Order: sequence, then C-alpha cells, then structure tokens
Amino acid sequence: MIRNTNHTIFSFTLKFLSHLRFSFLLLGVLYFLPTVSMSQGNGDPLGFQGLSKLNMFSAQALAQGNTSIAQTGVVNSLFNNPAGLGDIERLQISISGKSSQWKQHENQYWTESRLHPLLPAILDGRYVPNPHHNGLLDTALVNLMSPDDYTIPLLGFDQYSPEVADWKDSYISQSPVNNISLAIPLKIMGKSLVLAAGLARRNDIYEYDRNDTYLNPHFGDRTNPVILAAPDSMIMNWFKYERLSKGGINALTFGLALRMSNHLQLGLSIQNLNGESDDHLEMDKVGYFLFPKSDEFAFTYDTMTVVQSGKSTFGTTSDIRGMPLLISFFNPIKFGILFNYKQFDLGFCITSPYTITRDWDYTIEFFETDTITTTNINGQDQMDLPITIALGAKIEQKNRLSISFDIGFNPYSQTHFSYTDTSFNHTIFQLDTLRSNWVDQTTFGIGMKYGITPEISVMAGYRSVPEVFIPNRAAFRRKGPEMESVSAGISVAFPFGQIDLGYEYRFLKYYDSWETNLNYVLKTENHLGVSLRFGL
Repeated sequence: MIRNTNHTIFSFTLKFLSHLRFSFLLLGVLYFLPTVSMSQGNGDPLGFQGLSKLNMFSAQALAQGNTSIAQTGVVNSLFNNPAGLGDIERLQISISGKSSQWKQHENQYWTESRLHPLLPAILDGRYVPNPHHNGLLDTALVNLMSPDDYTIPLLGFDQYSPEVADWKDSYISQSPVNNISLAIPLKIMGKSLVLAAGLARRNDIYEYDRNDTYLNPHFGDRTNPVILAAPDSMIMNWFKYERLSKGGINALTFGLALRMSNHLQLGLSIQNLNGESDDHLEMDKVGYFLFPKSDEFAFTYDTMTVVQSGKSTFGTTSDIRGMPLLISFFNPIKFGILFNYKQFDLGFCITSPYTITRDWDYTIEFFETDTITTTNINGQDQMDLPITIALGAKIEQKNRLSISFDIGFNPYSQTHFSYTDTSFNHTIFQLDTLRSNWVDQTTFGIGMKYGITPEISVMAGYRSVPEVFIPNRAAFRRKGPEMESVSAGISVAFPFGQIDLGYEYRFLKYYDSWETNLNYVLKTENHLGVSLRFGL
C-alpha cells in the first residue's frame, strides 16, 4: 500500500466544516474510540514479554530447523527429548556459543479523518504545530498554515520498508558459552543407562516496544466508543511510550535415559530455571488535545515524564500438587520416548505443567516542571504454563542423507497469569490494564543433513513458530502471526569429536489495524552458533 494523502484538503477545511450534517457527527463518535489492549497494543506494562521464545541448545539444531525430538546419540538431547541420550556409548562433553542480532522497525500510518483532517496529520508528524499557537482550535490553525507547514510523506515504498519506518531498533548479544553439558554412559544389570547434566541459556530476553502516539484515552476500535462530546469537554493526552526488557533465563538440567531394547529408549529430565532482566519503561508527554465539541479540537504542548526501571528475577515452581519439595524445585519435568527401527526414528516428548515467577523491584520517577518525585514498588507476577507435547521423526538413507521433522503442540491459551498492580498513581499515566491471554501455538520444523564425505556434512532447515498474540482485527483469532526461519550449517568430524557451525535467519511481518491507524511491523533475527562435542 502506498500512502495517498492529499494535502490540499486543508484549503477546503473551513468550507467543509461549515456544511457538516448530523450524519458526520456519527463519524466522530466512531472515530474517537478506545483500544482494547492486545499483546501489541497501545502500550503494555512490563510483564512476561519474550518468554514464549525458547533458545536452541546446539549449532546442529540451529542449522536443521530445531528438529531435535528424534535425534539420538548427542548429549544436547538432554534439553529437548532426554530419550535421545539412550544410545550414547562413551563419555560425551558439549560446549556451544552463540551470537544473535535483533532488528525491528514500525511504520504507523494514520488514516485520514473527514471530521478532523488536521488531527492525523499532527499525530503522523506531517504537520507540527507552532508552540506559539498553543490552545488554538484546529479551524484557526488551518487559517494560519502555509503550504510549507505541511510535509508530504514519502511515496512509492512498501509499507514495511525501512525507508518509511517511524522508528527502528537493533540489538546484538554475544554468548561465548551458551550451553555446556555432559553425558556419562553406564551399564546396570545388562541395561544401558546414561546420566547427563547441563547448564544452558533457555531464553534470550530482548523485548522492545515503542509507540510515539500513545494516547490516553485512546481512540481506534469501534467496539468501545468513549469520546461522545460531553457538554463540557474531553482531554486526550499524548505521550511517547517506550518499553525495554533485556536479560535471560538459564536452565540447570539433569537427565537420565534407559535403553530398554534395540528399538526403544526412555528418558526423563528435570530443570531448574533462574535468570533476570533489566527493565525500563518510559513515557514522555508531548501535549494534549482538548475537544470542546465533537467536531473541533485544540492542541497544546505540555511536558511531563515518568520512568519506571529496575530488575526482574525469574524462577520456577511446580504446578503439580503434592510434589516433593526437592522435585518441585526442579521444574519443568520432561518425559521422552524414542522408537528406533532400521533407518527410521520416532520421538515423543511431554513437558509437565509448571509456574514461572517474576519478582520485580522498580523505581518510578516523575519529572514535572522543576519537581522530581521518586517511588519504589515491588511485587511478584506468576505465569502458570500448561502441559506441552512434541513429536519428531527422522529418516536416514544409507548414512549419508537424513531428513527430520518436528511438530510442537503448545496449548498456551490455557496459560494463567496473575499480576501485582503496577499502575501509576498519576491518572494521566495509566497504561493499558486489560492484558490479553496468550493463544495456542503449533510449531513446525524440517531439517536435512547430507554427508559429503565421512567427515564433512552440510545441514539445512526451515521452521515456523507462530507468535502468542493476535494483531488487532486479524482475520484468524486463534493463531498469531508466524515467525518463519531458514537455516544452514556444516559439521566436521574428527577422531575425538565433532564441530558444528549453524546459522539461522528469522523474519516476522504483521500489522495492527485500528479505526484510525495501521501499524506495520517487521522483525528480523540473525543467529550464529558453534558447538564442540567431544567423545572420550
């Protein structure tokens, strides 16, 4: 879509306003409407953003679309399907490192309003009012405008193009040791038993959101009219909103696997999750709009800032009643099964329900004229996650070509959240408080590995992971927009081990549709991983 803004409309504004009929007043009621808070709405408080995205624990998984449920003989099966540990025959050590880059940008396109032609132009930055004209009605501002006061937007670009983005963001993370794990094979009563332990980065938390037109109250969805031109007046405050969380969650994991026969392996693993993030939320007031009547407004610049910053500490508890204290400390629990038959492997893994806690401690600073007010708040939020299931298959042809598939079923609509109130006492700064729940997620991955020589193999993969939120007015209400990824890598074997190098590119495109504006969002991620595996 290309912007089609006719700036000459302002020269006819007075004539247009003088001939308004009652029918156009109805448009005003439909135009000034509040947002229903979505996961990517007007501006959410700090919470569990980013925890739906799990890391990959090896370069080989990274290169093959994270198809790891049916993989066998590698210690990193500990984190995905512990049954895959069952056929490890000698002590194995794995060390992985990872480098990641996140990029995103957003283009917020304001649609034209026949009732208030000047309002979207101000919010979109096409018209910047002179501070000397504070409090003047829009009809008076039009009379004071010249053609040079109105900026014609860039034309000829796709709405997702960075050339028309209102803001851009980029972040790079380096993790020299992303995962270290150990597997020890044993023989007990003629059965092969493998014990394993590992420490890995489970979640890389980098969540950034920005809205340069945060409005309170907001208009945008015709399901909830709020601005009805009361007999006195209505004030709509305008802020620039920014939220950032940066950190990670580590998983200390212990597992064991038993080889029941040549065709059946069983595995069990327990995890303890802990980590922290640095959180920051800031709102800078630009000004406010005063609506004496439904068909006119006056804009006034104003200054006021609130900054909320601090740390969040994450942990887990069991969601299963009667669980012994020691076991409840290690959650979630994974149980896996792996069937082997000739050149075909079939894996199944189930993850128990568990609860992630977020203990936060924040400082809130209010900056207003020459006054600074500081407040400290703290509390605990909880996220109760349901049971999840993963299936995987691998087909190997003559030890040279293998193809693997993974499907994950995550019924996240059953996730239950509980939050401690973090609302600001200052009524002007109230954030969206209606937080939408997550939606179900079904992931899919396909991977390939081909042996060029007995020592060198190449890998490739594809993966699709839907987001856990629904964009506003999306056609499908039970599935979030899909983040897709393509990957590739190479594996080189040597006498005492193997080195793997993997690369993955992820991309996500979606838009939020409101009565007043469209938000076009494009996110990309680049991940590079290297793994060293030794067998002794």
